[in-house]
Amino acid sequence: RVRGRNAPAPVMTFAQCGLSERILAVLTMKLYIAMPFLIQAQCLPCIMAGRDVIGIAKTGSGKTLAYLLPMLRHIGDQPGLDVGESGP
Repeated sequence: RVRGRNAPAPVMTFAQCGLSERILAVLTMKLYIAMPFLIQAQCLPCIMAGRDVIGIAKTGSGKTLAYLLPMLRHIGDQPGLDVGESGP
């Protein structure tokens, strides 16, 4: 169940999440995950829209991946470091 005003609609595929081709390939070819689990389908669009999310589901339901995928997308979107920069 999703609460809040104007909550994004759940996604049906990982491709709808704006993930890189590299991440999509790892999900499908190495982890054998073709479609988001229910918790991921609901959480991913909300997290990627910058909303706060509390996901409650059983162990093994995919909660961790639901939080990691937006983080990986955010890291991948960061500009490269200039010469002499050491990062954040």
